Amino acid sequence: MLVYRHFISTALPLVTLLYWSALTHAQTPRPSTQAEDLRIGPRVGVGANSPSSGTDTTTRVETFIPLWQDPGQALTFFEGRLLIDDRGNPGGNVIFGYRQYSESLNRTLGAHLGFDIRNTDNNTFQQLGLGFESLGSDVDFYLNGFWPIGTTQRQTGQSIVDTGLQLSGQPRFAGNALVLDVQRQLQIIRQFEEALPGVDLEIGKQLFRFKNGGDLQAFLGSYFLHSGIRGNTFGARFRVQMQPTRNISAGVGVQHDAFFGTHVLGNITFTWPENRPKGPITQENSVAARMGSSVNRVNNVIVDTPTATEVQTENRAVAAINPATGQPWFFNHVNLGLGNSDGTFESPFGTVAEALAATRGDGNDIVYVAQGTNPGIPAFTIPDNVQVRSQGPIQQIPVAPITSQLSPPVSLNLGMAQLPFSGNGQFPTVTGTVTMRNNTLLSGFAINPNGANGVEAVGVQNVVIDQNQITNADNGIRLQNLTGTVEVTNNVVTQATDDGIDLGLSNTNLNSVLISGNTVSNTGDEGIDVDVYNSSQLNTVTISGNTVNEVGSEASGINLYLFNDSQTNLATISGNIVTTSQDAAAGILVRSINNSTVTTANISENTVTTSGLGSPGIFVQPIGNSTITTANISGNTVTTSGDFAYGITVLPLGDSTITTANISGNTISTSGVYGSGVYVSAVGNSTITAATISGNTITTSGNDADSIYVATFANGTITAATIADNIIPQSGRDGVLVNNYGGNPICASITGNNSTNPAFATAGGTDINLISNGSTFQVVDLANINANNNNAIVNFDGTLVPPGAPPTPPFTNVSACP
Repeated sequence: MLVYRHFISTALPLVTLLYWSALTHAQTPRPSTQAEDLRIGPRVGVGANSPSSGTDTTTRVETFIPLWQDPGQALTFFEGRLLIDDRGNPGGNVIFGYRQYSESLNRTLGAHLGFDIRNTDNNTFQQLGLGFESLGSDVDFYLNGFWPIGTTQRQTGQSIVDTGLQLSGQPRFAGNALVLDVQRQLQIIRQFEEALPGVDLEIGKQLFRFKNGGDLQAFLGSYFLHSGIRGNTFGARFRVQMQPTRNISAGVGVQHDAFFGTHVLGNITFTWPENRPKGPITQENSVAARMGSSVNRVNNVIVDTPTATEVQTENRAVAAINPATGQPWFFNHVNLGLGNSDGTFESPFGTVAEALAATRGDGNDIVYVAQGTNPGIPAFTIPDNVQVRSQGPIQQIPVAPITSQLSPPVSLNLGMAQLPFSGNGQFPTVTGTVTMRNNTLLSGFAINPNGANGVEAVGVQNVVIDQNQITNADNGIRLQNLTGTVEVTNNVVTQATDDGIDLGLSNTNLNSVLISGNTVSNTGDEGIDVDVYNSSQLNTVTISGNTVNEVGSEASGINLYLFNDSQTNLATISGNIVTTSQDAAAGILVRSINNSTVTTANISENTVTTSGLGSPGIFVQPIGNSTITTANISGNTVTTSGDFAYGITVLPLGDSTITTANISGNTISTSGVYGSGVYVSAVGNSTITAATISGNTITTSGNDADSIYVATFANGTITAATIADNIIPQSGRDGVLVNNYGGNPICASITGNNSTNPAFATAGGTDINLISNGSTFQVVDLANINANNNNAIVNFDGTLVPPGAPPTPPFTNVSACP
């Protein structure tokens, strides 16, 4: 548009100047006396055109060459142009024409045949043109037709708007299938360049004649264009053209059509020599003298840039596919007490037993139970490869990706699909034990087995127990000697006389266990109990997000026990809320006993509250030549109440080993005699290679309740103890106590701790208390231990040494612990 405005702003003042120059300087021509005075000579010219419908701004070099003429009577001529558009693309045309003067009509009549070529940024187009003209003394008529030849339409680009394959509505049942209605809309937008054929009709009227032979004309025209993509359009054009001298022609105008909209037109041309005969022109021969005029036509190929849109729509219904088998899920529907037919959605079974009997065992069967008029479902066994679900909780099943039929193919990966009618809160009641077999799932039932086990699985593989409510059981969930994978999730277990969730292995290898999101309360023994016995191996166990509330002596919240040559590679206990309220009831207990190994134990982000004598919050212990290679205890909130109720305990016994113990970022509060916040000790030829206690906030109250207690006993060894950056606002005795009763060398790095109120409950406590018992005791940066711990009071073997003064051996300074 800037090009157009620049053209018009330059051309109009120039045309106006030339117009007034012609009016003031024109001279009266000398009358012609010979026909030879009307001879047309060759000429060349340069000019420019603003854009119009389907053309760009162009500059041009042109020529007009008479081929044969009878001066004043007839003329055969050639006209040619070289065109350059505003993007540098070349084009041009050649025209052969014939004109003859009719004395009886006093008009010059003519016809011409043209060939045009145009290059765009993407394509080259060609066309033929045929035109007729009638030139008079004051009114002119022009009729031109143009027909592109060769390839007239070429695609220049394409864009695709794709909604992708998506669900249309919610999943629904039909027969025994779960049906997914899918939809996809593909909109393909293709961009084209198209050379347009058409017809152009124009009438011109002379408005003014200058004395020098120039004139001012007005033109009114209409044109027709045809597109193979957009159809037809008619347009209108109005313009004025002035020739102030024989060498200059300029014009402005406006045109409009439905394809290209409205354009303001402008053109200017300079020729040499002039475009009229060289001799004088009289009023009588002025019409004949116009034989040398340039042909009035659109001297370029009209190119449209339309788009064509194709919309493809896919709507279809597909059966949900089980990704594990590649076959459709098969539902045996049950409407308890109401159904009496074949298990389809339209005609469900009336009992769970009927549905289980009809399952095929190919891994695709789901028994889907509606509450109906349920008087109580008797105990039942789930056959191999079958799932039993109710509508009570939200039920989701995995579905395989769906591939579209439209090209290019795309996939809809739902991952999980929610079953219709699930989540209604109605949990059908089961009055006996549900027994699991291989590759089975149970979800959404209220189980009251009247003192028997609620759910039981023995010697099978791959079991999922999800979203059930179990009450009045012996063990709420009892799983023995399983293999493969086990998932126990989102169940509620109350009032079990034994364990809430009990998993035991003996001479069995189990790959993974997930116990997550369960609520366990008021059980007679442990809330969650995982026991790995007799050369068994449990590769990974994850106990996370559970809520456990236990009331009972020795009824711990979460237990992980390994006995007799057994092994667990990774144990993760995280995000649980555990409460116990009797003596010897630990919150979280991890033990490996008698040649057993836990490679890594991660205990993190739990909230643990215990109340009772000897009820630690978190307890980690290898016993009897056993190993816990790495114990990471971090981010927990631990509150204990009771004598000897330590917050966090790490305690290897009897020739056992903990290679690395990291206790960091915990918030610990204890109240009770000898209720230490963090208790780390190696006893009876046991070893802790590296213990790091850092970034904890620890508050203790009660006699002899040290905030951090690190000690060795009976030839136990702690090779390196790092105690750093702990905040200890209150201690029942010492803020930090390190006691080497074991007789082996110990090394401690103690920095950045802030102990502000030791010995709150009893006198005699200090910020840092180091006891060597005559054995080697290495301290990193020994002379600055006070300054390195916020000017702490430090006691060496019962002696308060002034800051900066080195204590006597066996305390020795080292730059770093081994």
